[in-house]
Amino acid sequence: KRAFGSFKKFHKMLIYYLFVIFPLIIISLIGLAIQYIPEVIGNIISVKHQLAVGLFDLDKIQLPVVLDFAKGGEMYQGIGTDKLVGLMAGELCYFDSSSPTPIVMARDFNYLDSELTKVTTETKNLLINIDGNDACSFDDVQNMMVELTELLQKYCGGTSQSS
Repeated sequence: KRAFGSFKKFHKMLIYYLFVIFPLIIISLIGLAIQYIPEVIGNIISVKHQLAVGLFDLDKIQLPVVLDFAKGGEMYQGIGTDKLVGLMAGELCYFDSSSPTPIVMARDFNYLDSELTKVTTETKNLLINIDGNDACSFDDVQNMMVELTELLQKYCGGTSQSS
């Protein structure tokens, strides 16, 4: 048990350095455009904590955001694509509250985000969504949000506000 506990602690530290510290150093060294940094930080935190993270341009959506099942036929455009596809009935998606047609912000929780709400170099206001699950506590999700917010502020600037 002691050996496993030590390994588990080492494993968490290794993951942190491999997926948080080193990528940020590499980004700094090769000078990637700022537009990639929020997504990279979100993905790093997602891998580290094994929870889905969604980053959305808040100025492109209407609050409140709703997690709901698609009725079928709602149009969705994935990041990096120029093609709209219809959702299948029963897909679990995040929708904004635009009227008359809500924007599909993400499919399958935060797994497939939308081109329409993605973060760009023009993004001024960011909505962060973390999908918790039964394997973590609410405090775990809150701590993850704090860590993500601190990294975003450190590498992208800005301030934060909880809601």
